[in-house]
Amino acid sequence: MPATGILAPVMTGDPVLERTCRAHVNPLEWMPIALPSMWLFAIYRSPAVAAILGLVWIVGRVIYFYGYIADPTKRFPGFFIQSLPPSPAARGARPHRLPGGDEHSAIVIR
Repeated sequence: MPATGILAPVMTGDPVLERTCRAHVNPLEWMPIALPSMWLFAIYRSPAVAAILGLVWIVGRVIYFYGYIADPTKRFPGFFIQSLPPSPAARGARPHRLPGGDEHSAIVIR
């Protein structure tokens, strides 16, 4: 018998189990936002800065995970931390110049 007293495949009943499942799924909702923007940031701007943004995102995810499992109201510090890196990464994920054309005819995107 598991520690929660809930046998598989049942996924409801124990609040800690439900929060743990939710905390595991939540990063999947953020990955389409965070990972492509950091990947493109690494291509167009700086791989080192993108790596730092990725590390901050992971630290925020870990803080969110443990805070959410302990008490749903404790998830906000981790949520705030993990929501910071995608914003500058998305802004920096644009190319400096449009593809094609030479240096003088390219349109600068800022």
